[in-house]
Amino acid sequence: MNGIFTTIRDNLTRSYLFYIPDTIYNEFQQTEFKDLVPAEATNTIAFRNRKEEITTNETKFNRVEIATKCNLFEENVFLLIDAQEKLTESQFQFLMNKYWEHLDIHTNITYLMYVNLSKYFKDVSDNVTTLFKLQQDAFLKHHTEIKTKFSSFISGSPFKEKTGGFNVNEIGSEPIKKTTLKAKKTKKPQLISDADADAFLLESVFNINHK
Repeated sequence: MNGIFTTIRDNLTRSYLFYIPDTIYNEFQQTEFKDLVPAEATNTIAFRNRKEEITTNETKFNRVEIATKCNLFEENVFLLIDAQEKLTESQFQFLMNKYWEHLDIHTNITYLMYVNLSKYFKDVSDNVTTLFKLQQDAFLKHHTEIKTKFSSFISGSPFKEKTGGFNVNEIGSEPIKKTTLKAKKTKKPQLISDADADAFLLESVFNINHK
């Protein structure tokens, strides 16, 4: 089971675009990875290919790999279906819990990276913007497929539960208007902060817990 989980987890960050915002650099420097990434490398877009090699050279951002990210996700689905047949229900539930947590977090992170590109990059090219959009679309489609195929093994949004923020299923939905019955105002729960989003990126891509 460990081998299956390692494969499906690592497939999430193969053919993967990401960047490390400067807002979390101080936390990064307090980890065992101190000085691994120089300060000038923050807010730099990087690409992790299927061989798990990382480059910041935009000309090496493999559009084909990103556009066919669905192939890696299909492999994950096949592995999960096979595991469901071979593992006990409790074992498969454990596997699904772990995978759903990683998938839900990365699906939300890829959305946040896409919509915040202009915040960290003034002159990002249309090509890179498109690649981030392709990546986010692929994750969202896989997220929906997993939730549909394995609905009985999935509960809630780990990303939302950990941050008290939103999840991708709520993106684009119209807010519900409510009539206030009392004059007393109540505080609305705050959506995920930039710091929380950055922390999840750091922890999920580099396995660094900055807490």
